[in-house]
Amino acid sequence: MTKTQTRGRLSDTQLRQRLNLHREERLVPFYPAVDRDRGLLRRGMVDALIKYRPISRNGFFAVMPTRLISVTDAVQLRDELDEVLEIIRYSY
Repeated sequence: MTKTQTRGRLSDTQLRQRLNLHREERLVPFYPAVDRDRGLLRRGMVDALIKYRPISRNGFFAVMPTRLISVTDAVQLRDELDEVLEIIRYSY
């Protein structure tokens, strides 16, 4: 499947755009002290979110690579994961 092929209602490209928009409009302003390399919606995490498309916390922790989760800012992960999963849920 290419980046522009559709998987559900949103293509991978469209989902990436929505996640990046959420990062810029929500995460960056609300968490200015968080290094982008540790942000919940950094490039590597977004790539994995698009690949696995988890729709629940249990699903997220079951399929996402531990190496990505372990370096993610704990506060963003705790406070913003449900919103990110909701974006993914609506991509189907």
